[in-house]
Amino acid sequence: MTDAAAPVGIVAGHGELPLVLASAVENAGRGLYIAALVGETSPDIESPGRTVRWYQVGQFQEIVDGLKEAGISDLLLAGKIDHIRHMGSSPIDEKLRCVLAGLDDFRGSTILRGLTDAFESEGFLIAETTRFVPDLLPEVGLLTEGQPSQAHMRDIAFGWKIAKEMARLNIGQTVIVKDLSVIAVEAVEGTDEAIRRAGSLAGDGIVAVKVSADDHDFRFDVPTVGPKTVQTLAVAGGKLLAVEAEKCILLNREEILRLCRESGVVLVSADEDSLGDFL
Repeated sequence: MTDAAAPVGIVAGHGELPLVLASAVENAGRGLYIAALVGETSPDIESPGRTVRWYQVGQFQEIVDGLKEAGISDLLLAGKIDHIRHMGSSPIDEKLRCVLAGLDDFRGSTILRGLTDAFESEGFLIAETTRFVPDLLPEVGLLTEGQPSQAHMRDIAFGWKIAKEMARLNIGQTVIVKDLSVIAVEAVEGTDEAIRRAGSLAGDGIVAVKVSADDHDFRFDVPTVGPKTVQTLAVAGGKLLAVEAEKCILLNREEILRLCRESGVVLVSADEDSLGDFL
């Protein structure tokens, strides 16, 4: 990052992460400029004294110009963008058209990497999303009451290997397993929908595992779990959620832990060393 007193820009997508990140930047004493995306960014991003400008998703050049006019050098990219919904239906400017034309495919991670490279070519410094929120990355350990059974630990290790491969292929970051069988794999529908599908297929006892890719680029994509995911897992019959330690953000940890206690969902933060004998 550049001058610690300089303002920070955030290109804000969908979800709670941009809201949390914006507050964290302000708490660090940095000025803030937010490029919010119509149809994606929550209106809650608006806050007294905060500079927020709204753009259509396809207005890449206007976003770049707005960031430069605001004197932004340090830039954060946060939140999801439903690229499938926008593809073919939202008008895009010439700058974005050129970015997309240079991509090998249109997976979400490919598009985001292309946009990140395009922002950097404009002179912006893209920091890892977690820079201002390191406390949201859980340490290795059991985060809730209740001890996973040996069978559940085997399911975590089994799901871990599958999830790592899916993440490597840029398909998704989450798999849902039961009794050493893959029930559902996350793709463009997102974590919660994959969990719902798994619940409808296998019911009680499913285990969700969320990881990062070994070469994960945390500048534009951070595995994230919030309270809604815990609620979804509990309703679907899930008993255990495993996330990758220090690589997966827990949004509103206290609320997550409360929901886990009430629903009986066990939350484990793991890495390959802690899984040890089960891998």
